[in-house]
Amino acid sequence: MQKLTPRVQRDLQVIASKVKAFREGQRLTQQEFAQELSVSLSYISRLETGKTDPKTSLLLHILNTYQLDAKDIYP
Repeated sequence: MQKLTPRVQRDLQVIASKVKAFREGQRLTQQEFAQELSVSLSYISRLETGKTDPKTSLLLHILNTYQLDAKDIYP
């Protein structure tokens, strides 16, 4: 597995924080958010804590489902 640079690690943490803030702003639990996105609760938990790299397809799904712009979740 390729080691991530500090900048990429920071960017992933920013994405994680923005996804969590968005979910909370929508007043969704992690479980509800996971169900709407057809992923597991544990995946959402790991995503929001920066413990997993978000899949591009999932980020695009979030953007399309909630009609967001990329700037809303990308650094």
